[in-house]
Amino acid sequence: MHSVYYFVFAVLIAVIGISVNFKFHIDKMKDNPADQGKIQTKFFIANAIIEIIPIILVVFGFMNTRPVSSTADLLIPIAITIIATLFGVLFIFLQSKVDVTEEIKAFIRSFTFIGLMMILAFPIIAIIAMLLMLNMA
Repeated sequence: MHSVYYFVFAVLIAVIGISVNFKFHIDKMKDNPADQGKIQTKFFIANAIIEIIPIILVVFGFMNTRPVSSTADLLIPIAITIIATLFGVLFIFLQSKVDVTEEIKAFIRSFTFIGLMMILAFPIIAIIAMLLMLNMA
């Protein structure tokens, strides 16, 4: 397996895991707005657990980094990374627009941006790593 796919798998696991975690916790927040602090704390803890495997995959990816022979070798991995990222971003935005009352709208907005930043971390790492592999050749 080429080392570029370590980064792709890390992105897929992180984006899907964080999206599901976000959905679970934003639904709790919509049902019980009084417990916003507890729900947000549990969200961060769950994200830390979800990100263990992607972090390990990123480390393995950097340990096994080899130059790619051409740009064509990176087209499919970059496409998968971009599609997964767009899925995660769209999913989070859609979850933040459904069943939001006026009194929790501001908190849902800030929670949405926190979720977006967490989703975007691994795709940014993956794309930078892939571009580094291209420059090594």
